[in-house]
Amino acid sequence: MTNYQLKWIAMISMVIDHTGYFFFQASPYYELFRIIGRISFPLYCYLLVEGFFHTSNLKKYWIRMGILAISS
Repeated sequence: MTNYQLKWIAMISMVIDHTGYFFFQASPYYELFRIIGRISFPLYCYLLVEGFFHTSNLKKYWIRMGILAISS
């Protein structure tokens, strides 16, 4: 599986998690939405570390990650 595919899986699972949190709190499926959404965090962490090991310029990588963190 490529990193691109993993990013999409992480994004979709995060959307499912947030959808369950905001719209289905009183539903019996609430926990299912949240469990599916928990997949996104380990995937994003893996992709962050993978990017760290494969970058050619660590300073630029940390600047990009810092900008992303501040904008988020």
